[in-house]
Amino acid sequence: VSKPCPVIPRKINATSKPSNIPDPDTQIVPDTDEQCSSSDLSSDELCKLLPLVLERPTFPEIRDVDLAPSLANMEGRLLLVPPEHTRARLQVIGPKLYAATLKAHYRGAAKGLYVAVTIPANLVDKPGFFPTHMLGVRPLDKDGDISEVHFHLVHEFVLVAHCSSFSPFRMTRLPGGERKIRFKERRGKVTHMLPVLWMSMPSTSELPMLLEYLYTRCTNVLYRELVPSFCAEILSEANDPQEACDTIVHHLASSSPGFLIANALRVRGLWRNVCFLGVSDQRLWTVINCAWDNYIGALRYTGTLEYTEVVEFDGDIDSFL
Repeated sequence: VSKPCPVIPRKINATSKPSNIPDPDTQIVPDTDEQCSSSDLSSDELCKLLPLVLERPTFPEIRDVDLAPSLANMEGRLLLVPPEHTRARLQVIGPKLYAATLKAHYRGAAKGLYVAVTIPANLVDKPGFFPTHMLGVRPLDKDGDISEVHFHLVHEFVLVAHCSSFSPFRMTRLPGGERKIRFKERRGKVTHMLPVLWMSMPSTSELPMLLEYLYTRCTNVLYRELVPSFCAEILSEANDPQEACDTIVHHLASSSPGFLIANALRVRGLWRNVCFLGVSDQRLWTVINCAWDNYIGALRYTGTLEYTEVVEFDGDIDSFL
């Protein structure tokens, strides 16, 4: 089980920059739905886009009765299991389930409501290990553009166990509650016909890292997806969280403002998806806060961000998304 990232204090103790700083610009290639450069925005606009704190809304609680139908597909019987137990179990079986989604082969997902998916049999040695749906995901503002669709195989119970706002699965049941999956096994591979679930997300580029976390709950992997590798190394070796924060900020401050902004937007994209789906996992929010404080601290250290006022969160997450 991975050790969660500590919550980094938001106060930055600015001291002299270390002389032997690695080049952070070569560590991450930004890939986000919200590309911009510091020259495109005024200081006030940039501060609104990159607030000092990413607010955490209060989401509805996920109940065992909400999760039971999804677990029935996994276990083959109806069970009332506390969602926290299911999430804990994913740290054991989740990596294998996630591997099954990555090793799958499919064609024609964009052409209809069902798609044939083939996976090596050793990854789906139990019937419930086979994915249940193909997600066809578009950016929120591009619903009609089929070229912008990204496809992801998922297991229904994984998302239902984490996401309080994720209800489309409940609307995809066919009459009689059956999924009508055609099954075929040949030459060490298993093929199922799965339903395609179409949906929109705030930031499609950051969805894969969120899905990986929901399956594995590995905070170290997620943090390394968001920041240059040396940040994770500094954090893992430090005894004092404040000292680690200062060191990371000073290292990142040697990067260009464009690099820092682009990667801060990746963290913001992840945060938008988490809010949109209603994920309240504390370990996940700790990683988001940690990475956000790293980039915002570096941007404040270099003078790129200068907050004159802090906007109070009024509970309306739509205004922030």
